[in-house]
Amino acid sequence: MAYKRISFYSEYLAKVVTITVQDETVHRLTLDEPHYTEHPDGGTAATQACQAYLAGENADLQKYPVHLEGITSFERDVLRATRRIPKGHVTTYAALAVQIGRPCAARAVGNALAKNPIPLFVPCHRVIRKGGIGGFSCGLDVKVKLLELEGVSSLVEHPQTRHR
Repeated sequence: MAYKRISFYSEYLAKVVTITVQDETVHRLTLDEPHYTEHPDGGTAATQACQAYLAGENADLQKYPVHLEGITSFERDVLRATRRIPKGHVTTYAALAVQIGRPCAARAVGNALAKNPIPLFVPCHRVIRKGGIGGFSCGLDVKVKLLELEGVSSLVEHPQTRHR
């Protein structure tokens, strides 16, 4: 089956969200693609769930399969562990490193998350640094909004400006 690229405008993020899906598996999610066409049928189930999530509805993006090929086994371990972080919860880069059996690899965890090809479906915004919010490949403003959307506002009152 061919890849399907579905784009929609998120009022909440004030950004265009583009999701690439093949056979109901999410391959990529980007923000602010320069060209987009909204699909009148709403696209795929994953796209509709993403729209619902960004509208503040109770949508579980982690139930959709994601394509994690073409990355290292370490990066795959990091992304799989990140997918298990429940909505409304956070963990640290260091704790995630311990969870995957690499306790000295907090910085490498951050680097792996910075290359996450499927943010939201692999919720790397739920990973923070000790003593601060950390960074986010889609922009710190987006991370703050996503955490607020999930009710994790105590962390976002004084966000750090450091990016990963």
